[in-house]
Amino acid sequence: MLIIDICYNLRVYNDAIFSKHAIAEKAELNRAEAEKALKAFVDTVTTGLQQGEKIAMVGFGTFSVGDRAARVGKNPQTGEA
Repeated sequence: MLIIDICYNLRVYNDAIFSKHAIAEKAELNRAEAEKALKAFVDTVTTGLQQGEKIAMVGFGTFSVGDRAARVGKNPQTGEA
């Protein structure tokens, strides 16, 4: 579910860079087609990640799920850990 959280936290569907409006304009699609294409992309990547796959798109990026060790955060105002 990591990619789902990332997508909604970044508001992929409403972000200016990834908006259906920008995609529609660049790809010469109407907004409904662009939204459908964007949703298909996000759904496909999400499904692949849920199945444990690593998804690489040459010239774009690589999507993968991994574990990281916990770390201690620090409050920059007080210096407390």
